[in-house]
Amino acid sequence: MTNKTSIYILSILVLIVLGLSVILPSHQLIKMSWEGFSVGFESGWTGKDNMIDGTLLPLKFTPTTQTMIHPTDSIIFDDGMKVPIVVDSVAVLVPDAKLPSWTIWTMLITPLQFCLLAIILWKFLRFILNVSKSRIFVDQNVRYLRQISFALIAIAFVQLIGGLLQDYLFGLFSFAGEGYDISALWDFPWSNLLIGVVALLLAQVWAYGIKIKQDQELTI
Repeated sequence: MTNKTSIYILSILVLIVLGLSVILPSHQLIKMSWEGFSVGFESGWTGKDNMIDGTLLPLKFTPTTQTMIHPTDSIIFDDGMKVPIVVDSVAVLVPDAKLPSWTIWTMLITPLQFCLLAIILWKFLRFILNVSKSRIFVDQNVRYLRQISFALIAIAFVQLIGGLLQDYLFGLFSFAGEGYDISALWDFPWSNLLIGVVALLLAQVWAYGIKIKQDQELTI
């Protein structure tokens, strides 16, 4: 397998992963929205008063040692067998009336991430097209790599804002669960931040390689 062939194969894999990361969540979001509207029409929604007035807030349940040893919750299978379970996370429907009016803007966080992922997909495709044409060490590729890195860092920043907003909303309510420590469900976006910084480092190395190549050409 030549180096060029391996680059093509790896590039296709990256494009597939990036494409799925955009398509699958978008499909799920559209499906959930369509099902919600369908249920609303079937149940006879005639106006705003009949709509569910609430926002889903994901919560993380951390079980205590006692709960891990002796779970208090259980599920029942079709055959009637009862099995103990430990809850890991739930989504609570909190009343919109108890939320600040500006929280409606949090709905833009997910679409914004989709847009940034689409930008990454497009810029990476342009980068690979240049490589396929043997236009490797060119300034345009450095710009593409930098744009990809900035988009990845922006996604991490957006996820961080979303997490902090979840912490704020969590603090508005006094959630309590016997046998569990409850907190907002989000993690610091280390992976996107790290990949973004690595991509930025790669762009700088690429730019340095172009400079060395240009200096060598001038020397010759």
